[in-house]
Amino acid sequence: MALIKCEECGHMMSDAAQRCPKCGCPASIHFMEIYYEGSSTFRVKGTIKLKINGEEINHGGNFKDGLSTKILLKTTPVVIELSTFGKLRKVNFTLDVNPAKNSRLELKYDAVIGFFTEAEYIVEGGEVVTIKASKGDKRRVYLFCFIFLVLFVGIQVYFINRRSRENTDEFNRHFNELIQKQKEKAESEAMPLSEEPDNTVKSKLELTEAHVRECFLRHWQHYKGDRELIPLEECSEGYKVFISDLNGDGINDAVVNAYVTPSSEEIANNKTENKSYIFCFVNDGEHCKLAAATKLYAMFFVDNINNEEIHAHRIEYMKRVNDGQRTAIKDSHIFKYDGDKLVDLGGTKRLVDDEENPSIERRSENAGLIEGYFYRYEGDMKGFPIKVDFGVLSNGMINGEYQNVKYGTVLDLTGQLISDKSLQLVGESQNEKIVFELSFSSPEHLKGYGKMEGNSLEIRLKLISSEVINDNH
Repeated sequence: MALIKCEECGHMMSDAAQRCPKCGCPASIHFMEIYYEGSSTFRVKGTIKLKINGEEINHGGNFKDGLSTKILLKTTPVVIELSTFGKLRKVNFTLDVNPAKNSRLELKYDAVIGFFTEAEYIVEGGEVVTIKASKGDKRRVYLFCFIFLVLFVGIQVYFINRRSRENTDEFNRHFNELIQKQKEKAESEAMPLSEEPDNTVKSKLELTEAHVRECFLRHWQHYKGDRELIPLEECSEGYKVFISDLNGDGINDAVVNAYVTPSSEEIANNKTENKSYIFCFVNDGEHCKLAAATKLYAMFFVDNINNEEIHAHRIEYMKRVNDGQRTAIKDSHIFKYDGDKLVDLGGTKRLVDDEENPSIERRSENAGLIEGYFYRYEGDMKGFPIKVDFGVLSNGMINGEYQNVKYGTVLDLTGQLISDKSLQLVGESQNEKIVFELSFSSPEHLKGYGKMEGNSLEIRLKLISSEVINDNH
């Protein structure tokens, strides 16, 4: 009988012994393979922790790639512990092994349960035994669920309390406002008339010319269109303000008499006479508002406001039949503000002499075109750039030149002053004829229409220069 050395502890023993008498290790070494084939359904690998009889084994396997490791069989029974990371899931397999033979433990994964539920123990040359897993310690799972539940409930309670505080603050604010209003109402009702503050009676709005001018100019932007105010010697702004009572309420109202040029449409229809507007502003004691804006058929001049009536006049000229001399007639009218309109109550006409009816002169800086002067204008005719040069002769006749800058068209102009505020020019060549009808409130700007072959094109011109006619013109 020979002696052999135990491969586990180094103790010398008989070669006929099946186990080492010191450590119990079999005389011949046998292993058990723990095997799991893995699954491609896992998106991540997932760690599998393995313990054999309480000793952790490093194996390198995972849920996705599988597990295969061999352990040396020493004693029986063997307790195999399998768990996930953090031991949220854990099971145990307890089995009696045959240390004298190689064996294999194949783990079975249950997708419904989500972990290993059983294993097949296969002994070399022997039968297959199915082993059910025993449930491990679930305290960690319960602890995790408890912590999650506490956090969830805490968050819900926080938001509920926050919303409740906001509702309470809003209610308190409305409640305090209501109490304050009721308190103020009770104090005002209980206050004797003698204790009322002096400032409860508001002073009436007193109109001034500056206030009326501001109101008028703001509204004039809506009514003016392409008209212009006509500055006169006695009225440089082109309008005059009158302050008096219009509706009998004892509060001063206002009238603005504006002197304006005819519109381009009126000029196109040969209605070239200047016009007047009468604006009525009513004062209710707190506000001044426009109540009526009336355009009159001729230039009327308001004289005064008396007994809520607006007295105005105009001058028209007629030729006497017997000698053909021109005579002036003063046409006096009375207008009255009625609700939202101006009513003409009629008037009277009578002859006047030159002393009583001095001629109406425009301001010198806005005088009309002067005889003996040559004028240069630039502008456009319906978007096309044009130039117009002409001289006003001593007899009121006009000679000049028209040029279309874009197309290079040049026409000789002839014409005449129709009135102190309008002129008519005719430009003609073998192939083209244009009739210009222009008006102005001052020589600085001419506007009107150019008529050709049934078309009427809008014209706007700006003065570039003016000089006395000499031999060069």
